[in-house]
Amino acid sequence: MPTTLNPKDALQLFNSKAFHSDTTPKDDFIELSDQIVNYADGLPLALEVLGSFLRGRDATQWRSAIERLKRDSNKEILDKLRISFDGLEETEKNIFLDIACFLNGEKKDFVTKVLDGCEFFPDIGIDVLIKKSLIKVDEHKDLRMHNLLQDMGRKIVKEKCVDEPRKRCRLWEEMDVHHVLTKNTPLFKLTMIKLKGSQNLVKTPDFTTAPKLEALILEGCTRLVDVHPSIGVLKSLKLLNLRDCKSLRSLPTKIGLESLETLILSGCSNLVRFPEIDGKMEHLKTLDLSSCYKIEYLQVNLQQVEFLEELDLSETSITVPPSFIFQLKNIKFLSFNGCKGPSYKSRPNLPSLFKVIQGRRTNPIAPMLPLLSGLSSLRMLKLRDCNLCEGDIPRNISSLSSLCLLDLSGNNFISIPASLTRLSKRYSIRLSNCKMLKSMPELLTSIGDVWIDGCSSLEVVASPSKNFTQAVNCFKLAENINALTLLKQHLKAFANSRKMFDIIMPGSEIPEWFSQQKSDSSIKIPVPINLRKDNQWIGVVCCCIFVNNDASWDDDRIMCGAFVRNPPKIDMCGWKLGKIITEPTMKDHIFLRYWSRDHFYGYNPFPLEDKYDYCETNDLWTTDFLAERCDVLEVSFIDGFGDSVKVKKCGVRIVYEKDLEEIRESQCHTTQSSPNFEHIHQHFAHND
Repeated sequence: MPTTLNPKDALQLFNSKAFHSDTTPKDDFIELSDQIVNYADGLPLALEVLGSFLRGRDATQWRSAIERLKRDSNKEILDKLRISFDGLEETEKNIFLDIACFLNGEKKDFVTKVLDGCEFFPDIGIDVLIKKSLIKVDEHKDLRMHNLLQDMGRKIVKEKCVDEPRKRCRLWEEMDVHHVLTKNTPLFKLTMIKLKGSQNLVKTPDFTTAPKLEALILEGCTRLVDVHPSIGVLKSLKLLNLRDCKSLRSLPTKIGLESLETLILSGCSNLVRFPEIDGKMEHLKTLDLSSCYKIEYLQVNLQQVEFLEELDLSETSITVPPSFIFQLKNIKFLSFNGCKGPSYKSRPNLPSLFKVIQGRRTNPIAPMLPLLSGLSSLRMLKLRDCNLCEGDIPRNISSLSSLCLLDLSGNNFISIPASLTRLSKRYSIRLSNCKMLKSMPELLTSIGDVWIDGCSSLEVVASPSKNFTQAVNCFKLAENINALTLLKQHLKAFANSRKMFDIIMPGSEIPEWFSQQKSDSSIKIPVPINLRKDNQWIGVVCCCIFVNNDASWDDDRIMCGAFVRNPPKIDMCGWKLGKIITEPTMKDHIFLRYWSRDHFYGYNPFPLEDKYDYCETNDLWTTDFLAERCDVLEVSFIDGFGDSVKVKKCGVRIVYEKDLEEIRESQCHTTQSSPNFEHIHQHFAHND
């Protein structure tokens, strides 16, 4: 997006234009100024134009102008912003307009998928828009466009047919959609409709008047009950999104959507049956049925969906996975997550994919897991809450050579199945809420990240993961190994090979090893002027003590950032903590982060192909950093969403080669005098 200012600087710029001063305006104008600054959302161009326009006018005129802005953006601002749009190629213009009208705030991968279906070559097109500062991708991988740019894009679409919505190719306002679809007039130009969140839509109209429709987004239309049968014969439709249409009970008996690429039915909790496919859907790549609790089977065969790449059957009532799944050579994402929580209460007698019945394990997925071995393209496999034990994970799982993420959270493992240690590609493993898990073996050399939140029985972690260990609420583990020891294990193993790694686990005190400490959420340290030329330093370690004050949050996160004053560079990323991941962190925890020397020179430690979390890292220190004018490093820890996470204190230390040598020497001595993991593991096995 265009370069934006923080609220303080934005207000200062606006005041300089509106009052010929950057000081606080008179009382009558303080609240009005705040409203204008909020509207501009940090955009310098908007602040300057609006400030100049309002200069010398009284408070009544200001209020009138603000009311007008709520209905229609300032023409001068939009005209100036349009210069950037007019310089785009035709394909990039279409991408820009689709984002402005429909896709602002959506995941970048989803946007790419939609635009690729429209043959807009989005990989290069989105990159062009990013480099021209017309859009950006935020730390959550969401694609963002400034509100004023979005207004400008939508105005361009409307200008083509101001009084005749039926002649437009994009419709996003409910009144316009209702108008054109109830007139039964041909809509040959209409390619996209978005009515996300409409509470007035109870049934869809006849779509035969819009034969070229390519995208239909009705997500969150919670009162939608009936979908017109004509939707099943839209030959050009590529995206159908009915996510969270909770009142929807049925779809057409048959669908013949031969161009469809993405079908999203997630959260359609009252949908009873998946429609029969008429012919082939050879373009279908994504099928999401997660949380369709009442769907019990799929009337689908391999030939109809053989090019499927993503399939989510989480929290459905499908008792046995369809056999065609194990023949999908292109499948990259596969989720069989079992049913859990509120869904049981709402349907206590309904069978689920994986469920314990009267104390006996009924697990139809276990015998079918060996069939996964043929899925050579599989990158993400989710088997959360599936009542799996060690013997259920087949030996041939190592044949999944493309696997990047394996989610086994909520299962019944006591120790990690040996078959998981044979996977050759570096991958992430999630074992959150495996309540019976007691030990993690030393053989997990291929694992990049380990999520062990809520593993309340876990006592031993024999070797560190390469990037990240999240052990929220693992109190037994914290009794057996403190955070500093685990940190030093990481430093010993990865300080010279990894650019960054994190550790989160129970802990209430910052180790004395951290030479700089402060009872606050941020800390500044002086950086030696000649540090860049000093080959003995290898990185920086920081930490904080935090607690979650609000157990009600479903989704929260702790963020850690490093800020360099001159030139201004920032690195800010963090991890999920809320109930969506594990139980609330109501007791003190410690968050440790290591940045290597190489990381500070612009290296991105988390390439997209290896990460599935919420982390975006910008260049932290450029080659200009550590020049003589750059002498301060500020490290801060914040709540990623609100105020539920409280940071009590923090610390930081620059790590030198001599520190690493001391760690190696001390751990070598400890290893010689301590029982090895094999003996500990045998002890657990004997007790069990």
